[in-house]
Amino acid sequence: MEVNGWSGLLFVAAGLLLLLGAPMHWSAKGISLIVGISLVVLCLIALANGHGALGIFAANGLTELVWGAAGALLIVLSLLPRVGGETRHGYEHSAPTGTTPRVEPEHRTVHRNSARERTAGVDRQRPTTTGAPDGSPVAPVSNTSNESYDTTVHSR
Repeated sequence: MEVNGWSGLLFVAAGLLLLLGAPMHWSAKGISLIVGISLVVLCLIALANGHGALGIFAANGLTELVWGAAGALLIVLSLLPRVGGETRHGYEHSAPTGTTPRVEPEHRTVHRNSARERTAGVDRQRPTTTGAPDGSPVAPVSNTSNESYDTTVHSR
């Protein structure tokens, strides 16, 4: 392969564009088509010139072959249908005669209970009001000593 700095930059730019377009399906296919057409056009220009493309990209027979093959591959891949996703149809193929029965969506009924019905069978303990809920010390009641009164709340 005969390449110069500009030819190397062309390969790097094509790869970078393909990587940047890869995250989304539609952009990957679009960028693949654009880069593929560009490489095929450069291959055809280099074949017509005989020594390079556009006056800056050096190319010999092997370089032209690589540009053409990569461009053709990218074009073919960009035109292939999407694979791996599940296609959802609103009809079913049931009979070999080609008749497709119509499938109606099922209606769902949601039964909701009122708040009173949801809590009717639940036994709840009454909260204790003798101490602080976070376990902090409780102040002693007047006319008591520290020894006769527990100043902390014990959790159960």
